[in-house]
Amino acid sequence: MHYGRKTFAKSPLSPTLQPYDQNYNQNLGQRAFIAFTDAKEINEMYCKGICPKKLFCLHGGYTDPKDCTKCRCPDGLGGKLCNEVAPSASNCGQGDLRAANKFVNLAMNGASECNYRITVPEGKKLTLIVDQANFDGGAGKQAACEENFVEIKYGANLEMAGARFCPRSLNGPTEIQSSKSVYVIYKSQKNESEFSLRYKIDA
Repeated sequence: MHYGRKTFAKSPLSPTLQPYDQNYNQNLGQRAFIAFTDAKEINEMYCKGICPKKLFCLHGGYTDPKDCTKCRCPDGLGGKLCNEVAPSASNCGQGDLRAANKFVNLAMNGASECNYRITVPEGKKLTLIVDQANFDGGAGKQAACEENFVEIKYGANLEMAGARFCPRSLNGPTEIQSSKSVYVIYKSQKNESEFSLRYKIDA
């Protein structure tokens, strides 16, 4: 939680904060919710002794102090040990997806919460292109993507939030490459929201 990237800027064209990865521009300034890593640190500090036996949680998850039989998982991940894709609303379609040699499309619209995991064969890379991300109340109305967005997790550390996209329209397709599984999180409370992307195994 911090100021937006253009807060206190002398000009809208000269932001005061810049992420190393430009795909994270619209993450800056998100103040609606604390980060998963912050919640994890607080729970480990104040609830450390509640669960006598710690679970072997994967991908940065940790033993849930309110239910010691399961893990609390980073956004987009689920299952007892955070080794599965998180559950989705009934209208989201299949959550576990596998990349092929040709582009496969993934799109969603309307008010919903969806989680997808895209995997590639061992030793291969994934190319993902975000073609569209139209969200009512997007970047033109808010400093950061907070409640209506599509998030792409493609980094090695799945505890961290992925790159969020919430403009009314993208300035052209955005290409992302990864050698690991990629998680796509769609959250919207607006019927007008929509996104589309395509993905394939990198040649």
